[in-house]
Amino acid sequence: MTSERKKEMARHWSERGTDIGTISRLLGLSEDEVKAIIANPPQPEPAKPAKGYGPEFIEPLFK
Repeated sequence: MTSERKKEMARHWSERGTDIGTISRLLGLSEDEVKAIIANPPQPEPAKPAKGYGPEFIEPLFK
């Protein structure tokens, strides 16, 4: 399993034009692994559902 930091670095260097051989050598990964990381960008996390149906009640500052 490759760490998230190494995946971020591989994507970043790839975007900057670094060749796959150099990325794999610097990160200690196989070229196939680097290719797979670049081909599969991270998916954003789904939005968390809101609690209840409306906004939560907030007490006024002044009475």
